[in-house]
Amino acid sequence: MEKEKEVEKKPIPQDTAPEGTVNVSKTSLDKLTSRLEELEGKVDYVADKSRLQKHEDKNKVEEPTQVRLSKYKGLVVVGWGNMVTNQVDDKGNTISQIRKLYLEDGSEMNVPYEESIRLTRINASIMGENITNELDPDGNKTVIFDLETEDGTKVKVNRRFVN
Repeated sequence: MEKEKEVEKKPIPQDTAPEGTVNVSKTSLDKLTSRLEELEGKVDYVADKSRLQKHEDKNKVEEPTQVRLSKYKGLVVVGWGNMVTNQVDDKGNTISQIRKLYLEDGSEMNVPYEESIRLTRINASIMGENITNELDPDGNKTVIFDLETEDGTKVKVNRRFVN
């Protein structure tokens, strides 16, 4: 007959913290503390929702406007020109379309149209703008944006070429 194996019983560890304590991460505690300080500052002179909204609008931190740019072979596209070549056959089928791209380093590239509309898209922030007295093709003053991409590249791009 089989012998029964004795199993050693280990005591279950008890929480050593006094009753009523809670463990919270430092980042959560810092967020909670800063939010509490922010709200305590508002209590003194904000009595209702409309005043609270006015206070928040007045003290709102402006985020830079985000725009989208295109990249070609690792360089930001700062503009494009009309079609350099636009050939179609008798039936209206496209044979060849070539578009000129202007890149951030000052170079110009002739690129097939199909490739030019499928470029890599990146985000950039508007850091400033310059308005010149020159008129764009629409008859408006030219606006040049000072942009900074997510990777820190700074470029100047005409408003017409920003989406």
